Amino acid sequence: MISTNPFLIFQSMTLQSKSKLQNKNVKLPVIEQIFPPNTDEGEFCPTCMSHIRGSKVPTLAVCHRFKYLEQPECLGALNDLEERLVSLRIFGISPHKLTGR
Repeated sequence: MISTNPFLIFQSMTLQSKSKLQNKNVKLPVIEQIFPPNTDEGEFCPTCMSHIRGSKVPTLAVCHRFKYLEQPECLGALNDLEERLVSLRIFGISPHKLTGR
């Protein structure tokens, strides 16, 4: 994923450049596929980075026609808590059903 996510900001996103990835021994064809034309750096989530380190193109890559939809105006005004309440997934939290005692 090489695009800034307008809906949810991942705290663990890492900024990577083509040269950084070459220094990590990622194969050049993979690097060329994951970066759109005229782009030399981008932010990647931990899942995508694990694919890249294994010299594989992530499933959610631009070359696989992945892109974020336009963000609706009503979502732009949400604070962090409201953003989590309406998100499809809440990262880092495992909800469990509580049973009565």
